[in-house]
Amino acid sequence: MDNHKQHRYMIQNGDVLRRIAPEVVRGFGNKDLLRGLEDSQAFIDHEILRLEAEYKKVDQENFLDEIFVAIDYPKAYVAKSYQISSLYRQSGLTVVGTAEWRDSNNEIGRYDIVRGTIEAYKSVASIAQVADTNRIKDEIDRVWGIELLNPRDSVNSVIRELSGSTEMVELSFFDVTDLQQLLTRLNKILQLRNVLSADDIVQVEGTIYVYLKLSASNIDTLHHANFLQSTNLKKLDQFNPLRSATIATARDIYNPKQHPNHLSYLAPSKPLPVVGLIDGGVDVRGGEFLKLVHESFSVDALPSNSAREHGTSVASVLMYGELPDKQAQVTPELAVESVRVLPSREDELMLSLVDLDNILEKAIPELSQIKIWNISVGPRGPVIDEHIGSLTAILDKLAFQYDILFVIAVGNTGQEQGIARRMQIPADAVNNLAVTAFTNLFTSHQTAAYASIGPGREGGKMKPDISGHGGIENNDAILTVSTSEWFLNEQQGTSFVAPLIARLLTMALWRFPELNVLDLRAAVTQYLALNFDLSRDIYSDSKGELSSDIVKLIEAAPNEFRIKYSGELTAGAEVLMNIPIPDSFQDKIVELTWTTAVKTDVDPSRPDAYTKFGIEDTLYPDADKYEFYNAETKRVQRARIDNEDAVQVLLEHGFIRRQQPVAREKAYLTTPSSLDSKDEASRRRQLKWDTVKSQKLNVRVNNLNRPFIKLHAISRDGGHQRVKYSVILSIRSKGDLGLYQRTLSSFPELIPMVERVDSGRV
Repeated sequence: MDNHKQHRYMIQNGDVLRRIAPEVVRGFGNKDLLRGLEDSQAFIDHEILRLEAEYKKVDQENFLDEIFVAIDYPKAYVAKSYQISSLYRQSGLTVVGTAEWRDSNNEIGRYDIVRGTIEAYKSVASIAQVADTNRIKDEIDRVWGIELLNPRDSVNSVIRELSGSTEMVELSFFDVTDLQQLLTRLNKILQLRNVLSADDIVQVEGTIYVYLKLSASNIDTLHHANFLQSTNLKKLDQFNPLRSATIATARDIYNPKQHPNHLSYLAPSKPLPVVGLIDGGVDVRGGEFLKLVHESFSVDALPSNSAREHGTSVASVLMYGELPDKQAQVTPELAVESVRVLPSREDELMLSLVDLDNILEKAIPELSQIKIWNISVGPRGPVIDEHIGSLTAILDKLAFQYDILFVIAVGNTGQEQGIARRMQIPADAVNNLAVTAFTNLFTSHQTAAYASIGPGREGGKMKPDISGHGGIENNDAILTVSTSEWFLNEQQGTSFVAPLIARLLTMALWRFPELNVLDLRAAVTQYLALNFDLSRDIYSDSKGELSSDIVKLIEAAPNEFRIKYSGELTAGAEVLMNIPIPDSFQDKIVELTWTTAVKTDVDPSRPDAYTKFGIEDTLYPDADKYEFYNAETKRVQRARIDNEDAVQVLLEHGFIRRQQPVAREKAYLTTPSSLDSKDEASRRRQLKWDTVKSQKLNVRVNNLNRPFIKLHAISRDGGHQRVKYSVILSIRSKGDLGLYQRTLSSFPELIPMVERVDSGRV
């Protein structure tokens, strides 16, 4: 079946148009010193003396052998290249994380989180006084403050949330050298009934997570612990290794109303694709409707009724979508592989992130052939920029390592106040998709009032990604299979939007097997970008809604040509993606829209630099148009290099041609509108490090001359890892209904995507 003659399917092999970018000599300008050398030396000496005095004031039970300190940089030095690495190396200090600070004018700076003995910190002042190299002189000029780390703010915020109750709390700690010393100190300070052991710990990269069932009085004892990152204890409020404290109790689960079940089951006639489910388990005793659910992994605790009812409803949506409210036959379109993660404590609706991490570490590698996973559960608590939750980091790591995609419900806290409205962990995962809800009210789609809101975190700011039907009680409920075969559940919430999206994506991967999950993420975001309303508030309403027709993710509109470029690029390298342009257009202006998606490893110890890799994407509409600049007059002019006379005049007047053609300004689809990119902080705000981003702009046809998009792979640590990418580009000409076929005729080497014609499990 030669189906591309019947459909305008996306071109799959855009890489045949790829070419290596010419080498560019990059210059790095030197910044003027902020202070004189003597002023820098005096400042550091003062800061070290103050640090030593603060250290002596605090109870030594709140420190390990090494203490943790924040070293601030001024706002002009937020790029990784400015790190004072020589000063750290000579003094014996180790960087264990980074984060951002903001001043009263909302200007951004950053700080390093550094580990070392008090003697190592004192040696910093000695090294600064000698300053025997230019490198050290430059680095001590960048030190803007030296402060003893104290988790007081994080601890106090948890105490306010606890209000005297007992909760599961996630404590996160910096990279501690002696783990046993940390556990011994925690056990001594907290005097817990059940002594902490290595089994109570999760370690992701250099960040250590501990889960405790604690009360507000316990938290008070940790109020001064310097190594603590997060906790529910006043006892730890100065515990120096502690980094932050967040509530880890499971999200609230809605108790559904019951609806009589008038449906009958019709078995599928062929094997079905399989989608993964991470939830409260599925009651497969609920009749034949759930025959195609398999559960090979579950936590040790017995299932709870409410958690299993929730998991059964989510499985129902994955298999059937939304059920009809009248008598009908229904057939599942997907089979489900369930991993039960709730409850993780006996007789309670409790979430233990240690249990969850352990079971996912076992289940995902064994089930890695399942590429789409739904997760509608998680800890109760909003995303906090300064803290990376363990489940967020774990899901991002698994997505990166096993080439899978998690579809995650954002949560139902939209009617809370302040930061409590923000999306719930792990919806901030940057390698995955966050899903919000709309309701059908007054014949239109309205963002559900209960839906948690964005933004996401560094590396994935433009979240939620997608909106889908979440329903609302009484007026617009979603019907699902119940644990009782005699009833259906009337459900509402973002928990039931995520499976609607996950099932669509699973069927898309099955139907178009040449797509991988990174291509699919790019295709989803490209579809949303093509239909994006510039007045849309992404943080509340998401980037848009998907069509229930999965072919629309792949098929170009009548006036469109769509092409996919994908591959790997070494960090630091560049590649040029030629844009296929036919000989003629019927319009004077064309619309170019493209989405760039990357898969990245992550670092939970660096909330300001969570994504390790990225891609910078830049459009060059005219391969022959260059800027020429004159160093003496500071004048800049533009000319096409194929206009030899004009170029010769410029050269004779002292102008020098820049190394690359004239680029178009970035046009990312963002909330708020795009920002300039003159400094590193602005570039971060402009999605420099985001894992998926879209640009849309209009270009005059007569300004297009061998156009191309340049991809520049970047790495936070300057390494040379391979960065996987997928770029999908659409060219639209308003009245040109023959654009697709005419472009194919001009570029016979391009091959449209092919649809699966067989069947079977993916």
